[in-house]
Amino acid sequence: SEYCMLGNGFKDGTSGKLSRMDYALWLAKVIHHDLAIGNATGWHYWNSYEPGSADNPRYFLIAMNPRRTVNADTLFTITKNLWALGHYSLFVRPGMYRVETSRNDGLADTAVAQNIMISAFKDTAEKKLIINMINYTTENKNATLILQGITKGKTMLLVNRYVTSEKEGDDLKPYPLNSNGNSTTKNNSHNVDLPARSITTYMFRPM
Repeated sequence: SEYCMLGNGFKDGTSGKLSRMDYALWLAKVIHHDLAIGNATGWHYWNSYEPGSADNPRYFLIAMNPRRTVNADTLFTITKNLWALGHYSLFVRPGMYRVETSRNDGLADTAVAQNIMISAFKDTAEKKLIINMINYTTENKNATLILQGITKGKTMLLVNRYVTSEKEGDDLKPYPLNSNGNSTTKNNSHNVDLPARSITTYMFRPM
């Protein structure tokens, strides 16, 4: 299947100007639904770069400056789309399989698509668990991840957290784990924080 932001669906009903992160969140939402709802086993982005504005990255990951000069800093602009895709392409690698997730808020799929979306992936050697969470709302959120049946008799340790958000520099940025973010209990329960309008990847390894 082919993907690009044709039509107006990516605007999610808004009429004003979209931010770079708005485009990235829509891209992440499409990837999430293709993998977690549609059960796709692969995802390809065809058009990596082309001339255009980084403020309207409907068809590319990198905007090439059509009036570029010899100054290398003006040759191109990396958009938030690239980092959104990276939350999946960098961490969800060939040979991994998707782990079933469930939630306790009772939201229907249509409501989830405007709230917090979660997908999880595990390698066959059971040495790594990746959880991607999209906070589509305009508020900071927190959640509790309860890991059950992931590894036989082993506790999963949260070892890395990567964030892409509206904030400048939040481009798959590694964040330190706070006292809540790296807490581990006997039932594999982890409290996590999700910035508003963000994509967060959590990496776990068995202890």
